[in-house]
Amino acid sequence: MAFYSCPYTYIDGRVCGKKCYRKEGCHIHWKRRTRIPCGECGTPTASSYGMCTKHAGKYYSKANYDKNKLQDKKRDQASRVIQKYVRNWLYRPGGPIMKKAETRFYITASRQRIGSRQFGYMLRTFGVLQLLHSYLSHIIAYFRIEVAGDKKRIQRNIARRQCGGRTPQVGNALFPPDEDISMKPSDAEIKLLNNELDRINSSCSTRIESIVEDDNELDDNNK
Repeated sequence: MAFYSCPYTYIDGRVCGKKCYRKEGCHIHWKRRTRIPCGECGTPTASSYGMCTKHAGKYYSKANYDKNKLQDKKRDQASRVIQKYVRNWLYRPGGPIMKKAETRFYITASRQRIGSRQFGYMLRTFGVLQLLHSYLSHIIAYFRIEVAGDKKRIQRNIARRQCGGRTPQVGNALFPPDEDISMKPSDAEIKLLNNELDRINSSCSTRIESIVEDDNELDDNNK
């Protein structure tokens, strides 16, 4: 003999009413969520927002937007941390940038025919400046290309969400061509960086020559 009647309400307003042994409902509906009237139109709904599908769309969209915005923020923070660690790794003692700068300095010193004593003195006084400025253009171009790739991925994800999850066509209003969003250095910027690098190299050579002349004068005076 049943003790309860199922209180489950269908979407059209009918009540199940089957006899059952659980007060939650019959064996079909006892785990289902209780329907409540929509706050806008009164239609029975089991939505957690308390509204039917027609009126709950804006709440779903806002929740999805906030979720994606938070994910983009976390991704940007992680990208900045990774770039910081990569930069520290490149400039670490014995790293690739240090080795290239030291090799380049050795080549310059050998071309100037500098002795071991003068070379050790210059390496201590001049190596830091050579290290900081020799590969400035390469590092700037590398990080600009990396940032451009991150920006393109973010814009592609935004355009895909605006297109309902589909991959947008390149060149439309939501996803412009690559050249419009690319952050690669222009020809003028590359030319400017090359000029700056040439100026630094010329100043380095001038500095080396002055150090060699000073050391030669000291040797002559000591004699």
